[in-house]
Amino acid sequence: MSNMEYCCSVWGITHSSDTTKITYIQKRAIKLIMKSGTSHCGNMFKQSGLLSFEDRCYYHLSLLVFKSMNCLTPSYFTELLTFAKNEHYNLRSSENKDLFVVKPRTNYIKNTFAYKAMKIWNNLPTYIKCQDKLPAFKHALKGYLLAK
Repeated sequence: MSNMEYCCSVWGITHSSDTTKITYIQKRAIKLIMKSGTSHCGNMFKQSGLLSFEDRCYYHLSLLVFKSMNCLTPSYFTELLTFAKNEHYNLRSSENKDLFVVKPRTNYIKNTFAYKAMKIWNNLPTYIKCQDKLPAFKHALKGYLLAK
């Protein structure tokens, strides 16, 4: 797992062609572990409590955003992300701890770390984004990803 997930929050969210082989290997491995050749892999991941590679990438990316929001990462991560805030109005986006998403004009921007982090973070339920402690955030996030 550590070899497959090394920096997956950066490279694992770019193009599906980059992750197709890893996803295939992970599905083969879960079938071997669960001793099943025909069952759907999604059910096997849920039964074993493991996340698929795509969900692992989302997990690590969301973890980086949470850590940068709570000043647990170097400053260059924090500079990539802008949290929605409005000093004049009380908006849902600021209460929900959403990130400000810049509309991309090119496909290159859509595949960058910052844009993907913003989209993934904003799609998380509010109860996960509003967790105060890192262990509680990890537990809620993993439960959400296993349940979807």
